[in-house]
Amino acid sequence: MAIKVSGITVINDNRELTNLNSMSGVIATDSDIKGAAISSDKLITISGFNTANYYTDIDSTGSANITLDLKAGINYRFILRKNLTLTNPINYAGMNGKSGFIEAIQDSTGSHTLSYETDWLFSPGTPPDLADSARASDLFGYQVQDSAMIISRIISLSNRLPA
Repeated sequence: MAIKVSGITVINDNRELTNLNSMSGVIATDSDIKGAAISSDKLITISGFNTANYYTDIDSTGSANITLDLKAGINYRFILRKNLTLTNPINYAGMNGKSGFIEAIQDSTGSHTLSYETDWLFSPGTPPDLADSARASDLFGYQVQDSAMIISRIISLSNRLPA
């Protein structure tokens, strides 16, 4: 039995992939995947899925706030060059269950802090203090629970990056 996507046969009766070169607009892009905008008429390729899961680097040089746009990525990374606040994320309404990782890296001087706005809730209830040595890296996971609650848990503290 052949399988069709948007009227194009993608797997023929012999179970072979076919017509992939004519699939423009049918194969999900990494932006589609990151933004949870996949409709039932798009294919997710392995390379598209892998690309979508790369870190989205957040520039922390200007503002004292870090705001994650949950339609722009899955995993996020930023460097603490000063004390920062992780503000409530944007664009996450309707994304219940979306999860990923956030990596916070101290710069070469270290000793910077990260505070959190109200939508970030932590288990066991208290936001963690991050490692403060130079080049320390902290990783925590997040999961969207509803449009006003992000649950986070520290996965790894004090991984020191090479100089």
